[in-house]
Amino acid sequence: MSFWAVKQLYSLLGEYRFEKVVQRNDDNNNLVYVYEFNHGENVDKKIWAVWSPTGTTSQEKYKYDQKSFTTKLENLPGRPTKVISMALSESDEDTPAWKMEEDGMEFTVTESPVYIIFE
Repeated sequence: MSFWAVKQLYSLLGEYRFEKVVQRNDDNNNLVYVYEFNHGENVDKKIWAVWSPTGTTSQEKYKYDQKSFTTKLENLPGRPTKVISMALSESDEDTPAWKMEEDGMEFTVTESPVYIIFE
């Protein structure tokens, strides 16, 4: 499982560099982290990694359901062109449900990272 997550991470962010923490706060008692990465040669190309660090310790994971909640991201750096969940297998590149709104983007956040690719 972790092999596919790391492979996807390198594939998506290999040419990108960490730019800044966009959000790291409590959204109605739900922690939301948003980190921005810029392309090494074209800083207008951005990817946001979004997740909630609300997991449990490994010894408590038996029959554990990930926490998930809907949130809205505002002040987007561009128009989202693709939204991808973290891969857990070779054929697992899930596109989570999301929708654009007048003042931002709404989607479900989980403990696994979601990558938002902007144009």
